[in-house]
Amino acid sequence: MLTLIMLKKPFSPLGKPIDTQPISAKTWGIFIAVSVVMIALVFFMFSNMDVGQNIVYAIGLVAIGYFISLMFKAERAEKYRMGTILIATFLTTCFFVYYGQMMTSMNIVAINTLQGDLFGFIPIEPEAAMAMNPLWCMVGGPIVALGFATLEKKGIHLTTATKIAWAFVLTTFAFGTLTYFINTVGPDVAI
Repeated sequence: MLTLIMLKKPFSPLGKPIDTQPISAKTWGIFIAVSVVMIALVFFMFSNMDVGQNIVYAIGLVAIGYFISLMFKAERAEKYRMGTILIATFLTTCFFVYYGQMMTSMNIVAINTLQGDLFGFIPIEPEAAMAMNPLWCMVGGPIVALGFATLEKKGIHLTTATKIAWAFVLTTFAFGTLTYFINTVGPDVAI
């Protein structure tokens, strides 16, 4: 909520005219009703994990199928853009599957290398290091958003595909750095 309040002013000029129009009571009612239904669906899915897993797969397949059907209806240039997004989505899914498998390995590394505090004064158990991931997203997210807003104000408009490509490039550097240090640290290292 704090992020939305802080970023309202810089992002307001970048919005479309529809973003400045008031929302009708009917739209709010539909939004609240659909939200309640979706929350109920989530509770149902978590209480029936096998069924829930199949629901997630079905929703994913329907969404991808709908997206592909829109690709065939679009103009040629738009088809290429949508195809790029579809490929980037596939790569992102593969990355998150791989990243999910890495968490166990990263926790094992943290147990063996972290000394029990962050920045020397924030107490944290090494086993909880992965729980810091959302914190870094909350800290880094607004910085990245402000960076893109600054570029937009200067007339530099990056496509979604370009942003995703840069995210993968930076992720590659991050994993490369991690690999380098894992291969070069000594047996008594502590972070």
